[in-house]
Amino acid sequence: MTANRKVIIDTSALICFTEIRRDVDVFGCLRSIFGQVLVPTEIKAEYERGTAKEPQRNWLLERLRPNVGFYALCTRYDSIVLAMLQNIKGIDAGEAEAVAQYNKAGAYYILTDDARFANSIKAVHPDIRVISSLHIIALIEFNRLLPDCQPLKKKIHAKLNYKSKHLREAYIYIAKDLGLSLTGKDISKKTSLKTILSE
Repeated sequence: MTANRKVIIDTSALICFTEIRRDVDVFGCLRSIFGQVLVPTEIKAEYERGTAKEPQRNWLLERLRPNVGFYALCTRYDSIVLAMLQNIKGIDAGEAEAVAQYNKAGAYYILTDDARFANSIKAVHPDIRVISSLHIIALIEFNRLLPDCQPLKKKIHAKLNYKSKHLREAYIYIAKDLGLSLTGKDISKKTSLKTILSE
């Protein structure tokens, strides 16, 4: 399972989870999925800039401590990797820091909803495991952390407007990562947008 794994989170995923927190507490679920959630310094700065309009962001910011605790402000990074990423198209300062921290901090995943960033990482560092909020839905469902995942799927769809095939790809990826054997019918049942949006 994934309970001892560290994940580095990007601003895009932080914002998504914050906006739906009142209805579905994904942050609470993350505690059962990962050993630690790492927030790079630049990502914290990006996220913090939105507190005037969205004061609910302070909930997470108040919990960040440098390199300790479940939600940790990650200050360790590989300076050579960071320098190499400075001018890569599709990777901003916070994202570059996340990539530079990946091996240094011993992270298992980078979590982002920024497709451009995800594609840029895969082109430069294909060995880095990149997941999105859709993969978190799969982890939550496979670990039975919510009595019903449909509201979560619907809320994240409202934010990301994902396609059924994207959710399906996320479920297949996570099932494989967890060593789960699922039939195509099982996955279709869990990822059908027709079913998700009709309920």
